[in-house]
Amino acid sequence: MKENLISFKKLKKSKNKDKIGLNEESKIIKTNKLEINHQTINMKIKKYCDQLECRYKKSAVKQEQFEKFNEKEKFIKKKELKRFYKSKESKVIENENNFYKSLSNEYKEIL
Repeated sequence: MKENLISFKKLKKSKNKDKIGLNEESKIIKTNKLEINHQTINMKIKKYCDQLECRYKKSAVKQEQFEKFNEKEKFIKKKELKRFYKSKESKVIENENNFYKSLSNEYKEIL
């Protein structure tokens, strides 16, 4: 009978140990799940941050390209304006020359 009691106590202790072991395993599993959840959350946050960074980099690159384009446009407009004024000046000079040529000798002497 004592042997049965001892074996029963041992069995009870082993069941308790199994329960403790299961509890510890479940705790480990839970912590692993939490770690996995944290890892997935961190990955999602990192992806989102990368997306934001890409957006801002793209906008910064677009801004730089836009500024370069504006500088080129300004330069081109300046060249066109210079050409335009030169052509206008040359036309005015031509018109003056034609006007002087069209005048008779009497008027040329007066001017």
